[in-house]
Amino acid sequence: MLPLKVYQLQTLVKEGWIAIDRSKRGPVNHKAFLTKEGKKLVKDRQKDFQFIFLMEDPNSYVFTNESNHSKILTRETITKDVNLVTRMVSEEIFSKPNITSHSFRIGYITQL
Repeated sequence: MLPLKVYQLQTLVKEGWIAIDRSKRGPVNHKAFLTKEGKKLVKDRQKDFQFIFLMEDPNSYVFTNESNHSKILTRETITKDVNLVTRMVSEEIFSKPNITSHSFRIGYITQL
């Protein structure tokens, strides 16, 4: 999702599908279609999408760096933000478990 551009979202909202570049084996370009539930979600969030379309150039990335809006957001930045939130949640739980983004990755989260 990090390399997602505004024009791809515009197609998703208008046509109900999005062209994505696959990083794994298979065709380089792939169309992903919205399900019935996905179409309803997009319709319900129409104002949010219109706000993005109004504020951003079609060739801009949707997820950008806070200090430089022309730069793509890095995976490390997302990990850091997720860990801040999970740390706050951990403090609210009685046993104060150490929950991090890695907890979700290894499946340990189901035990927590």
